[in-house]
Amino acid sequence: MTMQDTVGVDIDLRKYYAWSTSRGVLCNQATTVLQLLGSLATSRPSTILLEVAGPVIYGKEKAALYNKMRWTIHNVFVASMVGNAAASCKNLTVLVSPSSRWKHGHDDKSLHRMLGLTGMNKHLREAQAMATMYQTTKHQADWVDWYGYFFGV
Repeated sequence: MTMQDTVGVDIDLRKYYAWSTSRGVLCNQATTVLQLLGSLATSRPSTILLEVAGPVIYGKEKAALYNKMRWTIHNVFVASMVGNAAASCKNLTVLVSPSSRWKHGHDDKSLHRMLGLTGMNKHLREAQAMATMYQTTKHQADWVDWYGYFFGV
């Protein structure tokens, strides 16, 4: 039995990265959500994974909090765009998880080293780490349906 294609998507402010378990890099530094959606449409994955902001935002420095909130708002917007676009596709699941959950306490460098990810920029390694962790570990429950995460359904 062949493994279904899973795509990990790393969302940065105004830049998007996607890595597929069957095709490798789908997009590297896409600058619009439409470019991201186009790359996802050509891949036709069964599962799309998006890292989302956790429910708690903390910090003391105003600039850091401001940047975290900007990313959170942008992240929710992109996740809803991908989720709504995927809603019209059969057999496509969009799952989300905060990094604090799917990484199981590993920092980026340790996680990438543990999974043997090297050579690409950190955003592509992050997208690959999501897809690899999802397919090769018993932690698929760390990921939940995007609609339920945002709307509590």
